[in-house]
Amino acid sequence: MDYFEEKLEEVVMRKLGVEVDVQLEKFQNKIIREKEVMGHLRHRIRMKKREIAQTKFEDGSEAKFHEKQVLLREEMKTFIKMHYQLKEEMMDFFLKYL
Repeated sequence: MDYFEEKLEEVVMRKLGVEVDVQLEKFQNKIIREKEVMGHLRHRIRMKKREIAQTKFEDGSEAKFHEKQVLLREEMKTFIKMHYQLKEEMMDFFLKYL
């Protein structure tokens, strides 16, 4: 995402008008939000690793453990899908304004 932020800065320097500035701000907000979500997911993954290391699969704990695993997997899938959509939108934007 650092590369995309650099490219957004290049577009900002061109001073292409208010309409482009609005799009730039939307992309910047999406990048900020994506970084927040990545931080949250990294934390969840670290907690999952810790849980795996501490779990001894006592009675009934395996089902609960699996349920949490499925939720984390789905969150990751959603994040990856949204990440690639954002990258695609930004590439289209860069093709138009760079």
